[in-house]
Amino acid sequence: MEFLGRAARALEAARPAPDSPDFLSWSDHAFPMFETLSKTLLGYGEVPRALDSTARLVEINPNDHRAWAVHGRAPAHAGDLDAAVRAWERILPLGALPVAAAAFHLGWAHGQLGDADRARAFHRLSYAVDPTPEAIAGRATASG
Repeated sequence: MEFLGRAARALEAARPAPDSPDFLSWSDHAFPMFETLSKTLLGYGEVPRALDSTARLVEINPNDHRAWAVHGRAPAHAGDLDAAVRAWERILPLGALPVAAAAFHLGWAHGQLGDADRARAFHRLSYAVDPTPEAIAGRATASG
């Protein structure tokens, strides 16, 4: 964790302005580091730090499904399912296969929030996009 923290601080210190020609190069290096940091922090249960790290990740690339996926996990770990839902919903318009995982998590969250109909609808969407995971097969018809 100490080395990841050092890497994050070093990257932040070298961060160019968003309109700089160097920003794209910087973000190509920063994104995987902040993604790793965010997931590691969640793995260690460091949820407040993970919330901060995932916010940086979304700021670096707001159109990357991976940023929103991990950004949704952080508030879910903190018990803020509404914020998790808002994050995972940002993946849906991006399209393609990541929609399946986002819809699965949205189904889970709505199930936890007591909305079985929305949970089923999102699990159906997840199954329609990618029917291969066994975990989703029964949820598309169950209550979530």
